[in-house]
Amino acid sequence: GLYVSDHPLLGVESALRRKVECSVADAVEREDGSMVVLGGLITGLARKFTKKGDQMAVFTLEDLDSTIEVTVFPRVLLEQGHKLIDDAIVTVKGRIDRRDESRLGFMAQEITILEGLDTSSSSPLHLRVPAAALSELKIHQLRRILRDHPGESMVFLHIGQGKILRLADDFCVDLDRAVPELRVALGHDAVML
Repeated sequence: GLYVSDHPLLGVESALRRKVECSVADAVEREDGSMVVLGGLITGLARKFTKKGDQMAVFTLEDLDSTIEVTVFPRVLLEQGHKLIDDAIVTVKGRIDRRDESRLGFMAQEITILEGLDTSSSSPLHLRVPAAALSELKIHQLRRILRDHPGESMVFLHIGQGKILRLADDFCVDLDRAVPELRVALGHDAVML
């Protein structure tokens, strides 16, 4: 959209980036049907009706670089429709849809309104890893990622059910650089901010 003042995402883009898997522009590279978490600003919200008469919604999700059309089907709208407001900053978990050759679509499955985004990059990082998944190779990979991105944020490792380790200050990280790599290595749900 066109903004007379600064874009509403300026100042929170770093905090938003930590909550998504990729930018809207990068979603174009994903395969049809892939699940991804995108984030940005809701614009152009329109509520529509299906042939059966059920309400659904369509909106544009806009980050600082690009936009994508998001479709919210009746079941998801029923559960999460109250979260849909123009100009709300959200993350949307959903599926890439390439059925229409002329445009890329995104089918929403979960919508989260982001309020009070922490604009500092020194908030702690929590990594949840099942004990069985902590192979020597995974530990080595985790250590490498943390060491490659030194910063201010403390790291807490949640192992299995209830065991929490605070890693040494040597392993404090820069969230903006470490989180995307950690999500690839450990899975999106393993990284908690």
